[in-house]
Amino acid sequence: MTAIRALILCWAALASLAAAQPAPVVDKAKAMAEAFEYAQLASLSQSSITLNTIAARTARGAGPVAMLERRRDALEQQQDAAVRAYEAALSDPGPEAKTKLEVARRDRERLVSEIAAIAAQVRKADPAYWDLIRPDALSLKAAQALLNPDEALLFVFTFETATYSFALTATDARWHRSALLSDPVLAESVRLLRSQIAGELTAGYMGAGFDPVLSAKLYSELIAPLDAVIGGKRRLLSVVSGPLAALPLQLLVSGNAEDAERITWLADTYRVDALASVAMLRSVRCLLADPARRHPGCSGASGRTTAAAATTAMLTGFGDPVLGPPVKDELRGANEPAGMLTRGVANRGELLKMPSLPGSRRELEAIAQSYGAARSQLFLGPQASEINVRRQLGSSRARFVIFSTHGVLASEIGELADPGLVLTPPPTAAADGTDDGYLSASEVTQLNFAGASIVLSACNTATVETGSATRNLQSLARAFQFAGARNVIASHWSVSDEATAILMSRFFATLAANPGMAEDEALYLASKNLRADPDWRSPAFWAPFSIIGVP
Repeated sequence: MTAIRALILCWAALASLAAAQPAPVVDKAKAMAEAFEYAQLASLSQSSITLNTIAARTARGAGPVAMLERRRDALEQQQDAAVRAYEAALSDPGPEAKTKLEVARRDRERLVSEIAAIAAQVRKADPAYWDLIRPDALSLKAAQALLNPDEALLFVFTFETATYSFALTATDARWHRSALLSDPVLAESVRLLRSQIAGELTAGYMGAGFDPVLSAKLYSELIAPLDAVIGGKRRLLSVVSGPLAALPLQLLVSGNAEDAERITWLADTYRVDALASVAMLRSVRCLLADPARRHPGCSGASGRTTAAAATTAMLTGFGDPVLGPPVKDELRGANEPAGMLTRGVANRGELLKMPSLPGSRRELEAIAQSYGAARSQLFLGPQASEINVRRQLGSSRARFVIFSTHGVLASEIGELADPGLVLTPPPTAAADGTDDGYLSASEVTQLNFAGASIVLSACNTATVETGSATRNLQSLARAFQFAGARNVIASHWSVSDEATAILMSRFFATLAANPGMAEDEALYLASKNLRADPDWRSPAFWAPFSIIGVP
């Protein structure tokens, strides 16, 4: 089903829900369920499906599924040629036009059948992979079955004329339409808030620009109307498409917007986790989960699971790469990165112009102290290299893998590039990209992070870019998910080296002291502790990181 058709059907279902005339309860329930599914389908653009296919296929390597996919690619190219031949025959006035038309028609039908057969084989062989490359809508009933009693699911989808919010719990479901937040209006509000965040990050204090009232308006339009459903739940699993995806929901203001000293943030009410799509809830709880930990709501779903290797360390960290002279409280992002990549290979000289991050060393050393030398291993300075990343992931499997360094957006270095992480450049210029000091998103998908929690303590690692080529992996966080990570902690904007070092140190200290605590709870406690300090009260410092996945 095309996104346009799904959009039309979603509008029809929502219109019936909003109709003034009485309707049987069963009809309303059916319309709600249909609208929920159609909204999911409409939010899945062809470019995002192409993106998922590239990343997921790369992660599967050269196995049987990859072979089937290569065969399917070849058949689809033949199908395109058959379609062109058919169209050409339609406008051909020559005597052989009828024969050409019939040949092209038979070729199309044969290829459609063969492609469908291969797709069925792929889906049967690796259901989890299929969920990644062809994310389908999850029914309302199936989504509710996968929610725990203390959880709610929030799905926000923006149309050109309005934004719709769906709220689900295991036993209830509602929706809300905000006519005030059309796509252009919401996009401008998000742009303004991000600009204000950037201003406070530069100024270094709360009150330099961030507008709590604007943040509160977004909350009141999108989430407050659904309080009757989600109120009282502990965890909020969020699926957000459109402009709002550029903001971490925890910085929405839910109360006391006029009083900066008494603001209530959404983070104070819910532990907010993010999912790329509603269907990912099924993937992480049924298809990618260890069989012993599959959710009771999986209804017998099975998938290809990747068992983690024996744990040799609780925590592995890479940081403080050898770069240029440090700058006071440097941001962990690219500075004048033009020319950093040449034909996909990092320019060593340009990397060495980037400022070093002494805060990242302090951060990782403090984190390692929480777990002790026997349960942690750090690769700092010259050891923070691509070669060591690949070696460690091939020989050990840590519970946490941390990258504390500069994060770079594709849009900063050219739209045909991948976002990536800066590591220590090699002693001499690299001839290829295997060890050039830049770990790109495409390279990440070829690694194995099975079952690990990834912490990307860098700038813009959760940022989903628009306007880039479809080969761009959009966000580093998503690339790590495709490589098997259980969840990813990533940032939505440039982050302060000093504040991030404090935040992450407290986050891991909390987890080490409370082994059974979920990551989202520990992140909330660490961020709350950080904003208690007047120096870090602005959400620019405590709110950039989101957990992508389900704890």
